[in-house]
Amino acid sequence: MLAEDDWENWKTLQNKIKEKILLIGDDLTATNQLRMKKAIEMGAIGGVIIKLNQAGTLTETIECCKMATNAGIVLIPSHRGGGESNDTFLSDLAVAVGAEYIKVGITRGKGWRNTTG
Repeated sequence: MLAEDDWENWKTLQNKIKEKILLIGDDLTATNQLRMKKAIEMGAIGGVIIKLNQAGTLTETIECCKMATNAGIVLIPSHRGGGESNDTFLSDLAVAVGAEYIKVGITRGKGWRNTTG
């Protein structure tokens, strides 16, 4: 596993696997415009997890998405912890920013029930 500030090894790994595997940045970029810019300049990722709560505002989140998309980086909007909400806003955001993937799902709380008995 690569650390969130191990920029050189992210770049090295991306260069080795980019033709076969999508290397996804999460804490590396943290939905932060400065970190996204650095990842783009270094060619450190092929995809990115986008979390609205990390950026702080919807505007900042969308700007990060634009930066990534313009650089050919695959977008994967995600709930904070992988999907602990019944809110459907994330689906709307994914469509609005043209995301290729979305990471959602009820992992606990209301909305989940065992239907297998």
